[in-house]
Amino acid sequence: MSSLDRGSFDFGLAAECVTKSLQRLKHGEAEPSDFWQALEDAYPPGFFETCVEVKAGNSQDFDPLIEFLEADPYFFRSGYVKGEVVHILKQRSADLSNQQRARLEVVVINAIQRPAKREFPGYARLGPKLNSPEFRAKIESLLTHDKEFVRKQASQIHRLLG
Repeated sequence: MSSLDRGSFDFGLAAECVTKSLQRLKHGEAEPSDFWQALEDAYPPGFFETCVEVKAGNSQDFDPLIEFLEADPYFFRSGYVKGEVVHILKQRSADLSNQQRARLEVVVINAIQRPAKREFPGYARLGPKLNSPEFRAKIESLLTHDKEFVRKQASQIHRLLG
């Protein structure tokens, strides 16, 4: 268990609350402070502090960051946060356990199979840091996928694998 007390944090519900709060704000039905509070509440308690500590090399509590990427919530500014989390994990990839690497391989494979979002280039740069034979085989299998965007994204990562 990581140091964050997430319990059963529901990223989907949090994303929905942010989206609804933003809509209410746009329609003059809410105050800006309500929206910013919903945005703050969209992350588990201590999430950003954990990011700072992991980035600084003072913590190996990678699980909250990986869980965030696994959940892949989509709401205002979440893509920027995912991009930063991916960058942190890429920088600290040598410290990841085999299980954490395997989880991130799944995250990257899933990202390939969705239309690209702003954080996809980060996932592409993370790929070479994972690069297990199983991961490489999964990437290669996606090179012949029936959807063009999947083939293109798999190709981008495959080129970086070397």
